Amino acid sequence: MLRLPSRPLLVLPALITVLAFSSARLSADWRTEVGWDEFTGTLGAGYPDGAGALVLQAEADESGSNGFQYIPNPLNAEMSGKTISPQTPGGNSNHALTVAKRFFGNTTSMAHGVTDIHAHYAGDYLTGFSSLPSNRRVHSNAWIGNFSSNVAGNLGSLDSTIDAKGFLVVGGLNNGSGTSVPHLFASTYNALSVGVTSGGHSRGGTVSSGYGVGRVKPEIVLPDSFTSYATGGACSLAAVLYGVAVTDGHVDAESNSEVMKAIIMAGATKLEFDSWDRTTTRPLDDIFGAGEANIFNSYRILAAGGQAPGPVAPTAWSFNEISDPPGPSDNTSRSYEFTIPAGSWADDFSVILNWNHVGFGTPRDLKLDLFSLDGGTLLLDESDSAVDNVEHIYRRNLPAGSYRLTVSRSDAVDDPIDYGLAWQSRLGPGPQTITSESINVLPEVTITNIFKDRSYTIERSPDLENWTEVHVFTPTSWD
Repeated sequence: MLRLPSRPLLVLPALITVLAFSSARLSADWRTEVGWDEFTGTLGAGYPDGAGALVLQAEADESGSNGFQYIPNPLNAEMSGKTISPQTPGGNSNHALTVAKRFFGNTTSMAHGVTDIHAHYAGDYLTGFSSLPSNRRVHSNAWIGNFSSNVAGNLGSLDSTIDAKGFLVVGGLNNGSGTSVPHLFASTYNALSVGVTSGGHSRGGTVSSGYGVGRVKPEIVLPDSFTSYATGGACSLAAVLYGVAVTDGHVDAESNSEVMKAIIMAGATKLEFDSWDRTTTRPLDDIFGAGEANIFNSYRILAAGGQAPGPVAPTAWSFNEISDPPGPSDNTSRSYEFTIPAGSWADDFSVILNWNHVGFGTPRDLKLDLFSLDGGTLLLDESDSAVDNVEHIYRRNLPAGSYRLTVSRSDAVDDPIDYGLAWQSRLGPGPQTITSESINVLPEVTITNIFKDRSYTIERSPDLENWTEVHVFTPTSWD
């Protein structure tokens, strides 16, 4: 049974939706913070703008009385030149327009080249979810909901359709750090859930009994005042990437959302968050996920092209499968070997492994390992969550040398698993040490570009053979 609450809560059959009602001020600042300036500055006037990407925007009824006000106003200047096709008769929505401006607005989005948009009323969108066309690759869902019954069955049905059709469903978390993770769409396995850089969104992991309790959400965050608007920004970034995939013929990335999710998440940055962390069994930060989305990083990964297991570039992506459970078969793992060139460091090395849940049965489980191959095979890091369908390794200052990424199964299910793997190595000078000295004053040592929460030791030597420990410290911030 559902109760009609006071705004901003709205009611749809079998679920409750929440919208952020606000006179939100639009600004290009959010784009700057997610790599837009580096993206456009590097690629020049012909930078990708989402042209060729077909998208979908689903919105709840803003009227609160089943008036079906869910359509972004097509007469607004930011919508000029675009064809917005409502799939249900209805009126305009201010909330939908604000989201659309961030998603595909002419001057307020990254994907201003998107011109073909299907607008859906959220209730009809859910009812007809399994019949949605697969070529609408990016779905914006700037609303949340909770099923009143058959939660696992309903979520499983959504995941099954996403897995079969390959489109990317993007959904915001609830607003407020004291809220729990909603069913829609954050409690699915296969959608991309979005929070805000401030951390003012749902947290605590998924809570849907019988459907993967304890999975970390969100996957990414963006800088905005509400999760609804951050969702529009995430869709804008995704539409640009899908446009590139279509234009450049990256078929596996364009038609398999597990690949595009991996590419978006592997490009996310961490340096905005002094508290960001992960463990070998918790792949994402429990507030900020993989970090703040970054269009330039994710574009670099996508543009590097899909690569098969074996020798690979230090930045790229792969779509592949593992067929067998652990055992003697040749299909129990996939390995990728890359080299950080002499004289360089990977100032940031980030890799995401992502796979879909088929929507029923026991979710499949994969593992990700990073090895150094210099002077033998040494395990440097691993990610092996028992509940998430994502694994993540992040390192700063990976020195020059040879490395291997290995994807393997942690389950005993005898059926194939398709996966998306994306990795990036941002080459740079590595850790930097600056020493300033004055007469009769102890030298001051400044060390930058190091990994927070790791222990470092400063030693000194009179002859470069015999060393004495001077100081041990653990940075609490990134620089």
